[in-house]
This record gives sequence, C-alpha cells and structure tokens, in this order.
Amino acid sequence: MTPEEKKIRRKEIQKRYREKNKDKIKEDMKTYRENNKDKVKTYRENNKDKLKEYAAKYYQEKAETLKNNSKSWRDNNPEKALSRAKKWKEDNKDKVKEYSKEWRTLNRDRINEYVKLRKATDPLFRLSSSIRRNINTALKKQGFSKSGRTFVILGCTFEVLKTHIESLWEPWMTWDNYGLYNGELNYGWDINHIIPQSSAETEERLIQLNHYTNLQPLCSKVNRDIKRNLF
Repeated sequence: MTPEEKKIRRKEIQKRYREKNKDKIKEDMKTYRENNKDKVKTYRENNKDKLKEYAAKYYQEKAETLKNNSKSWRDNNPEKALSRAKKWKEDNKDKVKEYSKEWRTLNRDRINEYVKLRKATDPLFRLSSSIRRNINTALKKQGFSKSGRTFVILGCTFEVLKTHIESLWEPWMTWDNYGLYNGELNYGWDINHIIPQSSAETEERLIQLNHYTNLQPLCSKVNRDIKRNLF
C-alpha cells in the first residue's frame, strides 16, 4: 500500500469512527471545554483569523447539509427555535437594526414590487398602508410627530375599520375602485374625514379627527373637487 493509499485509508477509518462515536466525541469535547475554559479562550484569541477562515471554509463545503439540518431542527422544535430567535434579536438589537436597514437599501425594488402586489391583491393591507401614510402626513403637515400606534389613534383594529368602511359603501363601491379618480361621479372612492383634518388647531384634536368614526367612503370626485373647494 502506497503512502497516499495509507493516508486515504486512515481518513476513512477516522471518518467511520467519528460517525459511530459522534455522541461520545461531542460529550468529550464539551467536557474538555468546560474543564479548560482559559486554554480554549486563549487559543481562540490567538487564532481568530485561522478559526474564521476554517469556519468560512467549513460552512461553504457543508452549506447545503447545514441548511437542511437547521431546517429539520426548526421544524421539529418550533417553540425552541422561536425562543432562540427572539432571544438573539433581543441580545443583538443593534445588529438586527443595521442588518434590516442594509437589507432594505439593497432590496428596494424587491420591496416596492412586493408592496405593489400586496396592495393589488389584499384590500386590508392597502387600507392599513393608506391610513398609516395619511395620519403620518397629516401630523407632519401640522408640525407634529406620530407618537402612538395607528390602531390606537383609530380606536380599532384595521379589520374593524375595513368592516366599518364596507358598511357605509354605496352600491357601486368596491375595493376594486378604491382610490380611483377620473373626474366623474361614481367612478372611484376615497376614505374621507367627515370633519376635515384641516380644522384641527391642536395635536390632540387632529388625533381625535382620525378616530375611525370620523372616516367614511366618499366618491373621489366629491372628495377631491367638490368638498375640497368648500374648506
């Protein structure tokens, strides 16, 4: 047997041993780390680049296997997975915030396409997005900042608001013609403030005018042309 064949043979034996005794090896490694914390810490500090390079190479070679194993573990341990994820986010708030900001910057087109699709297919999502934007705009216009959750300002959930708006529809109104406008009556409709937001002189009053009971569906022609010219 050549030296190269001996090397291959030795690796195969080692591999079979590790597979057969992986639990014992894992336990022995854990015991060693617990009994030699200072040594382990010193080694890691003195070999950061080496360990980082090894980890990168390992994950690259085992990416698919690690991904499948991780998914399998999460599927079999949903509560533990959720708890770990929650704890990691709480312990790494700055990292999560930075990653989220970076991801949004790099995926603006993807996000915009997703939002566009959701708005086209999900009336509740479109309604909630519109209401949030409207309240934020109204407050900023008056020099105020939004300090409360939207559903608190509304006085109800978005589901309740959706039902409330639908209960006030005229026969020709649907979610398909929500927000449409062509200058003609009964073509499209908007969500209108019964008492206009422009009448508010204080932040407290402006917030009161965004209560769901002050909202109604109104023909976009009336809302954008006729009613607007009255105030």
